[in-house]
Amino acid sequence: RRVRGLKFRDCALTGRATITNPPKDTTGVVGTEVKLTCGVSGDPTPTIKWTDPKNNTINGDKGRIKQTGEGGKILDITDSRLTDSGMYTCIASNSKGSATATAHVNIQQKAQKCPSGRYSSTGLTPCNPCPVGQYQAETGKTACNKCPDGQTTDTTGAISETQCHDQPDPCAVG
Repeated sequence: RRVRGLKFRDCALTGRATITNPPKDTTGVVGTEVKLTCGVSGDPTPTIKWTDPKNNTINGDKGRIKQTGEGGKILDITDSRLTDSGMYTCIASNSKGSATATAHVNIQQKAQKCPSGRYSSTGLTPCNPCPVGQYQAETGKTACNKCPDGQTTDTTGAISETQCHDQPDPCAVG
């Protein structure tokens, strides 16, 4: 049944803008490209608008943050920055209604190699200091080297085998 150009099925309005594939929460690294996709349907075909975490509308297909893809369904953040983190909203609308969906974008610092005297399971930040009795002269390592038998270091985070010294004999003190 039709009423003034609107189509109904079992008393329900059909063709209203709907989001069929909402954008997904995404994590990226500073300087990389991050994309969100928002699939929509409706009759007439809905227009897509994106807003940023400050609720500003993202206009056009030019600039560092832009709409691309068929009908602007892709939000493309090039050369991402920490300040790009936050909630982005996809708004689909046509003459019969609108729908919204959101996704959180989290931009993180580039991982750095662990410095000398530190290590991690990946060799990248965040890192832990080498424990007492161990050292690491190189960067980006996943483990520390043990001092030679009978030797230790005075503190954590030793960066050279030269910081290893003979362990004091606890029985030698007076």
